[in-house]
Amino acid sequence: MVSGIGVDIVSIVNMSGALKRFGGRLKDRLFTEAEQKICEEKHTPAVHYSGKFAAKESFLKALRRESRGKIRWQEMEVLNSPGGQPYFRFSGTAEKTLKENGLCASVSLSHSGEYAIAFCLIQKS
Repeated sequence: MVSGIGVDIVSIVNMSGALKRFGGRLKDRLFTEAEQKICEEKHTPAVHYSGKFAAKESFLKALRRESRGKIRWQEMEVLNSPGGQPYFRFSGTAEKTLKENGLCASVSLSHSGEYAIAFCLIQKS
């Protein structure tokens, strides 16, 4: 059963500017070391940071407002399977919230031109 859906779109130009302006401080606040490694290995890191940020935003939108609590950015980790499919790995409050409510989350990402978009589906497990 579907519990929530969320979608978010991020301007790659804006993310690129924020990364240039705030650098490591922004990366360390929003992304785990594993996420940063994935993005930095790409030809255009800002595209991939934008997609991962959109995924995190879409997850928060898919959660019921009362379930969001104090979820931190790094508790929502967006990784890729060997075939490249994105998936979430949760920790801390995010993981606890999902487990307590018997939920699981799926994500889909895309980017084209100046934008990255993510869609999150939260279901009862």
